[in-house]
Amino acid sequence: MGDDRVHVFPGLTALHTLFVRFHNHIADRLDANNDWDAETLFQETRKIVIAIMQKITYEEFLPEILDKRIRNYFRLNRGYYRYNKNINPSIYNAFATAAFRFGHSLIPDFLVINKKEVKTRDLFNNPEFMFNSMKSVVKGILSNPTELRDRFVTKEATDHLFQNNDISFDLVALNIQRGRDHGLPPYNDFRERCGLPRVKSFYSKELGRNRRGLRWLYHDIDDVDLFTGGLSEPNLPGASLGPTFSCLVGLQFHDLKYGDSFWFETDDPSRGFTEGMLTYKFD
Repeated sequence: MGDDRVHVFPGLTALHTLFVRFHNHIADRLDANNDWDAETLFQETRKIVIAIMQKITYEEFLPEILDKRIRNYFRLNRGYYRYNKNINPSIYNAFATAAFRFGHSLIPDFLVINKKEVKTRDLFNNPEFMFNSMKSVVKGILSNPTELRDRFVTKEATDHLFQNNDISFDLVALNIQRGRDHGLPPYNDFRERCGLPRVKSFYSKELGRNRRGLRWLYHDIDDVDLFTGGLSEPNLPGASLGPTFSCLVGLQFHDLKYGDSFWFETDDPSRGFTEGMLTYKFD
């Protein structure tokens, strides 16, 4: 049946399509130089694509959202890898349902496609632009700035998500309700888990400029949801996240790396790469 979320937003669809095509490009190159059966060809190609995605994520993406101190603390930089069988690399509930959803704050009001501004509401679950204008979609995503990572989310996602006639959804409300459905503890509990002081007042500087709004919405400071509190925090210097989300994101990517015996920097010759392979450039 497949996953119908593949077309939820053209930026995601473009990324998936690019990596599938890159996979096929690598497979063609390997097939021309090796006498492998189909399964071996697939697995070796998959191994290379995963390594490239890991390298991009840790060496290009994470430095954009986490400050140097957090990256050093969780040993997310190149060259520190050593597999630990006692680390569970599965996804934390708090990461999936709150912390890594910080990206919803980055959603723009529109994308420029074929030199025209297309409202974000018209892009949800609409594969038309991917079929007819993929290059323009990619160009628009690369050349147009995102929104800032802050407590604000475009109305295109809060008032017009998956809009169909007069019916639509609110992405922020969905995130908050999902956290409650999953039984996430409140924001303050995660601050304590991260070694941060609990916020004792709605007027604390840790909540940035969202203090008055939170006081109006919540009865008690310990009622504040993780997604709401984490998104309210001002960014750490040189980062795109506040301290709580930085902690949760850093912890998750630490465990994904050090709990993965197939991580691309492994010195296991049957699973890793030689130095020559790691420095090879595909054309």
